[in-house]
Amino acid sequence: MEIRNIETFVMAVENNSFSKAAEILGYTQSTVTVHIKQLEDEFGVLLFERIGKRIHLTEEGAKFYDQAVRIIKEVKDAERLMTRSSEPSGVLRLGTVASLSSRRIPGQLLRLHEKYPLIKVVLDSEDPLTLLEKLRHNELDILYMTSDEISGDDLVSCYEKNEPLHFVASSNHPLADKRNVTLDDILSCDLVLSERNLSILKKITADEKKIEPFLMTGMLNLILDTVAHSNAVSLLPDYVTEAPIRSGSIVKLPVEGINEHLELKVVYHKNKWVTPEMEAYISLFPSE
Repeated sequence: MEIRNIETFVMAVENNSFSKAAEILGYTQSTVTVHIKQLEDEFGVLLFERIGKRIHLTEEGAKFYDQAVRIIKEVKDAERLMTRSSEPSGVLRLGTVASLSSRRIPGQLLRLHEKYPLIKVVLDSEDPLTLLEKLRHNELDILYMTSDEISGDDLVSCYEKNEPLHFVASSNHPLADKRNVTLDDILSCDLVLSERNLSILKKITADEKKIEPFLMTGMLNLILDTVAHSNAVSLLPDYVTEAPIRSGSIVKLPVEGINEHLELKVVYHKNKWVTPEMEAYISLFPSE
């Protein structure tokens, strides 16, 4: 039983396509077909049903898939053990959402490059559902996202951090110098919110309160610019507001009784072999 045949089988299952497996592995489609046929002949069972141009995993194929993933993981672990002394030099396929890619990721990638200059990063910043789907089809190695965007028993979390949320306003805002800001004070202002933070604000507000932001957007730079140059107020996490607060363009508002946060996570698929490049990226987080 050749490991390359097993790898081809797993890739075909995860992409539900011989042609996609061939593209990812750098084979011709006929080579993929030969690899699968060799496994089927060796086992004496049919692993896939071919109906037209579509493939369907058989019951025997489904049984073999879990074992095949374990076999590949064991082989990769052995390879990693034997080559651990070498410097990571492969590709890291990293997925994240726009808010983190614009605020946290640049600094992370600079630190990663300084420490591991041979690692090549491919960054994918899309909506959470698309990123999770790509992770589950082995099109991404690792995700850095907020926990409300990450769910599933098939995911391994290797880093978690609570990121405080706070209300912010321009340093010239009428509430900027007030020592005790109430939720009623906030709700009397113009609001600029992302969809997620609107949901959080609704959760912490009494049911009778009506929240109507005049601007809803996921574009963080637009939110920050609007807040800095108007009397609008927003609810944002620390990682978004650190720089403008340091510059003095916006300030935190001390709102009584508010203790909300986002949970940031780094995850990978449980069946994924943790590459040296993934380990290098994960190693950045304890220092944050």
